[in-house]
Amino acid sequence: MAAERKFVDLESNPDLIALVHDARNRGAQVVLREHGTPVASIVPNLELEPLSDEAEARIARIRALAGSMKDAFPEDFVEEIYRSRHEGSRKPSEGK
Repeated sequence: MAAERKFVDLESNPDLIALVHDARNRGAQVVLREHGTPVASIVPNLELEPLSDEAEARIARIRALAGSMKDAFPEDFVEEIYRSRHEGSRKPSEGK
């Protein structure tokens, strides 16, 4: 499940304020890295349009489906797939 948005007041961190202003003024994402690895992004608020009710409903259905698939590949199911591949799905033709 996706994490909820967290709201942080900027008044106490001037470095963060500068990054936020940079993202807003350039109209582009600012990627925060730790030891060269991207860990977070600051994006202009214009990019964060709220999702429609229909989009939220679709996301909820996708998450429900993803959760229902957690046990979809038990060992015996995988073995059946390999056995079927080995045996083939076509019956041999008569007379050959």
